[in-house]
Amino acid sequence: MAGAKAGLGAYLEQFPQLSVEPKRVIAEGDLVAVHSHHVDTPGRERKEHDVLTATGS
Repeated sequence: MAGAKAGLGAYLEQFPQLSVEPKRVIAEGDLVAVHSHHVDTPGRERKEHDVLTATGS
């Protein structure tokens, strides 16, 4: 988990104007799918889909 937090911190430092807007969240059991709209720099937009496993910890 520490490596993931460090990587995220470095990403946020690289893109201080980052904006993430969740559009859809679907959960079933311990799986969660997230569709979101990312803008990391003005004029550069992308849509992203993540599938996560919820562990409760």
